[in-house]
Amino acid sequence: MRKTLLLTIAVICLAQISNAQISKGSLFLGGSLSFGSSSNKDQNTSTQDSKSSGWNISPQFGKAIATNKIVGVYVNFSHNNFESGSGTQLQQRPSNTYGGGVFYRRYYPLPSRFYLFGEASLGTSIGKEEQKYGGSLQTQTERTSIGFSITPGISYAASSKLYLEASLNSLANLYYQWAKTTTYPPATGGVTSISNQKQFGVAANGNGTSGISIGLRWILPSKS
Repeated sequence: MRKTLLLTIAVICLAQISNAQISKGSLFLGGSLSFGSSSNKDQNTSTQDSKSSGWNISPQFGKAIATNKIVGVYVNFSHNNFESGSGTQLQQRPSNTYGGGVFYRRYYPLPSRFYLFGEASLGTSIGKEEQKYGGSLQTQTERTSIGFSITPGISYAASSKLYLEASLNSLANLYYQWAKTTTYPPATGGVTSISNQKQFGVAANGNGTSGISIGLRWILPSKS
């Protein structure tokens, strides 16, 4: 009886897995959105010492080159801002970044319409960050970077075409970045200075839940 029950469960699981496939030739449409904010206040007053906020949106388009294997392209837009203090002592650090690249994604079907997936992406981005004090621009940094990353996630097939997904923070990043920083003189006088930096780095993140982004994917099966 026990063997029969275990065999039945195994057959059901295998049937679910075999039916939950993304077929070759299917189109892959969608994207992800993430946002967040935080603030720190002085415990002794109602003054807000600092606050930060940001959002990121990344549309994707791809095609299944084999069962559960997707290749495609993406674009990326993000905005972040940090503020501290108030009035003439207000410090601000807004930044904007945009870019795009290519990706390869592999889905691993699980029972009950769930999937695990891993995504490798190669892309470039261009960004600008400003630092202001009391409303006056102090520095401006322009960055261009090229990077490779590996990102895991989990997906749920709400229907045969709609997938709900959560991407975790990238497990590994390999990047090369160059930047130009312009420092502006204070109102009392001075000269503008420009510095250039180049950086190559490798980063690993063991806390995959520190940067979750939520997304939707539409899978349009091939008619062939």
